[in-house]
Amino acid sequence: MDLVGPDAPPTLIVHGRNDSLVPVVEAAHFAELLAAVSTSPVVYAELPGAQHAFDVFRSVRSAQAAAAVERFSANSFGPPGAAQPQGRLTKQSTASPAGARSARALAQR
Repeated sequence: MDLVGPDAPPTLIVHGRNDSLVPVVEAAHFAELLAAVSTSPVVYAELPGAQHAFDVFRSVRSAQAAAAVERFSANSFGPPGAAQPQGRLTKQSTASPAGARSARALAQR
């Protein structure tokens, strides 16, 4: 965590709330540290019921996570010369594996 800096690229962190290898607190803390110094967007998505490597096997949840990565990448790295959004941390949470998302800004510049 000592290597986070203002030149970090846009970052999407998707973390399972039931991850037994990397505690949720550590992932959320990393996202907060990065968002505090990065000039690029930082998005933290926490998935209820998801374990570490939840995306290894095809499921509704892994398909939605892959779609979210595609949307984030398209929004963050659009056409060359496009204006880039300024850094902020947004926390995403899903009510169910296939459920609707609710988001709230935790920190904003």
